[in-house]
Amino acid sequence: MLRRDLTFTVPLILAALAAGCGEGETESGGSSASSTATVEEMVATATPAVSPPTSDIRDEDLTSQPGLQAFLASFGGEVLPSDTIYADFTEDGVEEAVVQVSSGGTLGNVAVFVFGYGPGGLQELLREIPPAEALGGHIRATQEAGQLVMTWPIYGPDDPNCCPSGGFRSRLYRWDGQELVIEREDLTPPGEAPQ
Repeated sequence: MLRRDLTFTVPLILAALAAGCGEGETESGGSSASSTATVEEMVATATPAVSPPTSDIRDEDLTSQPGLQAFLASFGGEVLPSDTIYADFTEDGVEEAVVQVSSGGTLGNVAVFVFGYGPGGLQELLREIPPAEALGGHIRATQEAGQLVMTWPIYGPDDPNCCPSGGFRSRLYRWDGQELVIEREDLTPPGEAPQ
């Protein structure tokens, strides 16, 4: 991304310098008091072009992202590519990736990471770790009407995995222009399927 911005910015600066070379010179070849801007000033004021990412997030090795890599090294689990959700949650015309980390056992998913492209390239936009009420697992990410939803069961102290006595908690996220924030939180009573 940086190379692309420089490729665009450097020719603009050189063209501006070439155009300004004749300005500010007196007939005797000396320079007048109003000299043209220096290269450093032009670079400081140049606005780099905002360009779409050069890669498709579906082609990225998301497990090599530092936060996810550290989580897998510390807590274990596995990323199943078939469980990754791709959607445009930031409404910029480019897909983000929702990576669900499976425990590989009865805890189900133990974390959810959301990755997308920002000014510096691929970055982590959100990390959700299940709270104690979900026994540290059982979190599930879904996409509903273009928005991200996280759901997990609410277990009592003696509840088996199949039957959370507290129902289910769901969080709906929206993009506020800077980050994914919780727009709404819902509670589904026990015995009902979460929406």
